[in-house]
Amino acid sequence: MCLALLRTIAGANWALCKGEETMSVLLRPTLVIRAIEIVSGIIVFACIVNQCQPEDSCIFSPDNTSHCKYGVAVGVLAFVFGLIFFTTEILSVTSMKAAPVGLLYLIDALISAALSILSFVAFCLLANDWRTRDDSYSWEDARINAAQSALAFLFFSIFLWATSCALAFRERARQHTPAAGPAQSSVDAQYASFVEH
Repeated sequence: MCLALLRTIAGANWALCKGEETMSVLLRPTLVIRAIEIVSGIIVFACIVNQCQPEDSCIFSPDNTSHCKYGVAVGVLAFVFGLIFFTTEILSVTSMKAAPVGLLYLIDALISAALSILSFVAFCLLANDWRTRDDSYSWEDARINAAQSALAFLFFSIFLWATSCALAFRERARQHTPAAGPAQSSVDAQYASFVEH
């Protein structure tokens, strides 16, 4: 099913990737990280929404649900941007035509850095709420597990998005670095006249 979805996303360009090439495309580090970011975003917002229902009091902070709403927003943004960048990565891998990849990698790096910071802030807010929560409430184990899962995946999201940012900057630098061969030969040709004299 996932392979059919990827073929639909890539369209006719998927014909360029067959057999072992398909697996090499799917196992690229950037695509694997994007897939984990998507799953992590879903887990974060689903766990918070599940345990912080509007009719109930929030397990993190029963009097103030704004931190829970912020955590949900970060999870949704992580899911949406992870899906967008996953799709963009597949299209850039399977497409042979030149695209303004430098700009795409810059946008990718900036959004990944922003989501890493947003995940860090959400983790700090919710972890502080969790640390200072009132233990007089008798919470169900399922709600406690959901809150702890949201905190764990927010924590890992910080590093996932930071890694995506670093990979995007590295790829952007690689795209803008001229090939070493012609540059080195032109430097050698310039200094050849000094060596001959």
